Amino acid sequence: MILPWEPHGGPANVPIRWLGRVPYLKALALQRRLREAVLAGIHSGALLLVEHPPVLTLGRRASRADLHRTPEQLRRAGVGVWHVERGGRATWHGPGQLVGYPVVALPAGLGAARFVEALADRLLAVLAGLGVAAAWEPDAPGLWTPRGKVAAFGLHTHQGVALHGFALNLCPDLGLAALLDPCGLGARGVTSVLAETGVRVPPAVLARAIVLAGLDGAAAMVALDRSGGACPSR
Repeated sequence: MILPWEPHGGPANVPIRWLGRVPYLKALALQRRLREAVLAGIHSGALLLVEHPPVLTLGRRASRADLHRTPEQLRRAGVGVWHVERGGRATWHGPGQLVGYPVVALPAGLGAARFVEALADRLLAVLAGLGVAAAWEPDAPGLWTPRGKVAAFGLHTHQGVALHGFALNLCPDLGLAALLDPCGLGARGVTSVLAETGVRVPPAVLARAIVLAGLDGAAAMVALDRSGGACPSR
């Protein structure tokens, strides 16, 4: 399956953009404006790549029980908490995590579930190129290693145009995950490329590789450039 930003992915040239570190609500507003432009037929959409300051987001199936602190306690600690329209439960974003928002019209006949699986296939290849053996679990949607979940997915579609997307743990402070029950995982937990391999790959480095080579070719380029961006220190 060819995705819209890949060569021969459709009649429009859908770009990939690295926006750097962007506050969550600013990125959400940008996604919504872009979606309206796609629906109006004046823009082809884009795959937006960002890194967020610490934030917890609550999807449509999330409940207060998913948080291990009150929203007020979290905000006092500098961690934003926001309810969003994507599927799934509670998740977290923060420095060291690469987040991708494919704001595009889904190919004809392709539902949200198959689109997410196609995204997951691309990220599996990226992870393999970085030395991480992961697998897709349909009953607990995401990419998993024996240590835990390394990539999360949550999508929302409106009139066939996607919003939200994926979060890939490269080298974040995994202590953020202790603030909630991420995606309803219970004891299964989360992991990262750093935890799996001992190698720090900053989001800016992988994002630049994705912009240049797409998701399929990004991993091969990462070894050529570790100069940009940084991973958070513990």
